[in-house]
Amino acid sequence: MALPPSIQDFNKALKRMRPGKAQGPDNIPLEILTHNDSEMRNRLMLLILKIWETKTFHNEFRHATVVTIFKKGDRSILTSTPTCRKDVENRIRAAHSTFGRLNCRIFKNHALTMVFRAVVLSTLLYACEIWTLYRSEVKILERFQQLKLRQILNISWESYTTNTEVLDRASVSSVEATIIYHRLRWAGHAHRMDPSRLPKKILYGEVAIGTRPRGAPKTRYKEDQLKRTLALTNISSSLWEETARDRMTWRRSICDGIADFEERGKENEETRRRKRRERCERPPFSPSPPLPCDYCQRLFHHRLGLTNTTGSRRRLLDNANNLQLTDLSIYLSI
Repeated sequence: MALPPSIQDFNKALKRMRPGKAQGPDNIPLEILTHNDSEMRNRLMLLILKIWETKTFHNEFRHATVVTIFKKGDRSILTSTPTCRKDVENRIRAAHSTFGRLNCRIFKNHALTMVFRAVVLSTLLYACEIWTLYRSEVKILERFQQLKLRQILNISWESYTTNTEVLDRASVSSVEATIIYHRLRWAGHAHRMDPSRLPKKILYGEVAIGTRPRGAPKTRYKEDQLKRTLALTNISSSLWEETARDRMTWRRSICDGIADFEERGKENEETRRRKRRERCERPPFSPSPPLPCDYCQRLFHHRLGLTNTTGSRRRLLDNANNLQLTDLSIYLSI
């Protein structure tokens, strides 16, 4: 917030707090604050302004319930865990709401994918350039995109249309490619900033004290997410900062990397589908002919039994040769 809170913000916060709730740690019921007492509200407002100016507050306020008033823009969820799952779920709910408002008048025409990109996808992927995503969260976003595009294009699940074909019909990039594009553009923009800017300090900041746990620790943005993104787009992780200094060169590198990434994704999907079809077209299992043993001429239906028997017979022969026994029939008849 650039400006101190106003009396309108204060009254708005009081209206958002519902009456009839349990008392907080201060044992003060909400009805006292919401009561039409101008003197109490003025004193409380003066206290808030004093806290704003001094940037310090009493320890008892640390246990208070804070109501966030968003001055402008969209809401971002801050959690104690270093994951973006809550933020992704919030963006999906907002995109569902946007799609529902436009569905009756626009998307029933089954041809306006441009509006879908401009309105729904922009709502879904708001602030995606700073997300630290896992594969499960990317699949959730891709599932939402496929669901809405199939509704717009009137594609039923009975038609067995692949996700790649749906994206080609709508002339829309995949969610993962769009996130990679925004992430790399923001990384280059932050790198070109002045060192005193806060986004650049956060991007290049590191924790001075502490160790990461063993196993699979939480994914970091610059060290893990950004390096993985650079590898997917065939951009050197050691030379990307030098390339990002020139804005036009950096954008060309991003566009070329995204095009190569989507092409490789289509080839991998086609390879997986071909392998699945080959597995389905294989003839059913037929029993193989019996396998004879080279030492005792015994027949085996499984190669495992043949291997075990052959190994034991071979060891017996080796022992007999070592002992220099002439009559081997005794051992072979066992």
